[in-house]
Amino acid sequence: MSFESLNRVIRQLRQTHWQEQQAFQRLLDEWPQLVGPAVSAQTQPLRLTQKRVLQVATSSGVWAHNLSFERQNLIKKLNDRFNLDIVDIFFSSSQWGRSPLHGFLPDRAEAADLTVQEKSPPSNSLLPRDAREAFEQWAKAVQARSRSLPDCPCCHCPTPPMELDRWGCCGLCEARKSLENPDLRPL
Repeated sequence: MSFESLNRVIRQLRQTHWQEQQAFQRLLDEWPQLVGPAVSAQTQPLRLTQKRVLQVATSSGVWAHNLSFERQNLIKKLNDRFNLDIVDIFFSSSQWGRSPLHGFLPDRAEAADLTVQEKSPPSNSLLPRDAREAFEQWAKAVQARSRSLPDCPCCHCPTPPMELDRWGCCGLCEARKSLENPDLRPL
């Protein structure tokens, strides 16, 4: 084997790697159009492994779970559009707020890179700074959702209308009543 043929092989490998990186960058750029604005706001493609698994960060475990049902449709759509030969998609909320890693990293390099990233999270992270801020965000979201709900006649807390139709009070008050009076428990 001559050095010339080795150089040609290296050039071809670099060219292939560069084309894959370019395709992955196009995937990042076109992600909102592919999945729609609602899903795009809750997801971020992070990397494509050498085993051809696309890793996508989600804002919550619920998003990861729901998107896993659409995995095969999304794989087909991505492979048709970008020719990346993706074999699977892994959705996880543990990487949310991290920036994408460009390229196709071997497993050891991915593990090392994740370790470095965990030590220094990005400054543009959308995650709350502390537990108090997270709780306040959650409390505001719950209050906003419950503003339109009618109040329970017993405890005066916002209650879903179906609970009022079924028991005449909220589920907690109904449970409390059935604990206080065992004869009223449903069979």
